[in-house]
Amino acid sequence: MINIPVYDIQCKRTILKEIPAAESTIKQRLGRLGRTQPGEYYALYNFDVKLEPFPTPQISQSDLISIEFSLRKSPLKDGLGYLKEFLPATPKKTAIDYTMDELIQMNILDSNSNQLTTYAALRQYNCGRDLICLASILSVSNTTTLLTKLPQRFKNSDGDFMTLLSIMNEILLIKQSVAARSFNLKRVCEAKSLTHIRHIIGQALRRYTSLEKSFDISNEYRQ
Repeated sequence: MINIPVYDIQCKRTILKEIPAAESTIKQRLGRLGRTQPGEYYALYNFDVKLEPFPTPQISQSDLISIEFSLRKSPLKDGLGYLKEFLPATPKKTAIDYTMDELIQMNILDSNSNQLTTYAALRQYNCGRDLICLASILSVSNTTTLLTKLPQRFKNSDGDFMTLLSIMNEILLIKQSVAARSFNLKRVCEAKSLTHIRHIIGQALRRYTSLEKSFDISNEYRQ
């Protein structure tokens, strides 16, 4: 028996489930013997004709929400309902239906057309810049290490994302208030007690500039 992570649509979370090891898994583990040093191997289980020859494909055990969303955002512009016929193992219909229902509840999919919504919330709440800020710092940082070392005044009771956003907002406010040549990240970080993460902030600022330029090119995203 082995423990594997399986997404449970009833609990809406990934759980560890104990299942019999497939024949291919047992053979693969046997193949590890003797790679580092000689020794003896004692099998604690025997091959059983009832064992599955191969493990269950991961797509049949995973949370499909992010996969479905990624497929619909891709050039394919369609989801698992279409792609399943090309897969060697098809996810269960109940799992695909559950995924569609969840995306509809989150207003990501339109309930009538099953097409992606227009993301009007970005315009409604004017939060596009905040998303760029978060994407900039999340793409370059180990958030666990970063958050544990922050001065208390930066920590936000609304959660880690708001904490990271407050850091980016404070640094960007200073940067945009002075001439480009006058901005000195080292001095700013020293004044804000952020010297220990100055290298992360520097990378995040470069990433922010790059993303800002990319979005500014398109009339669709320019505010």
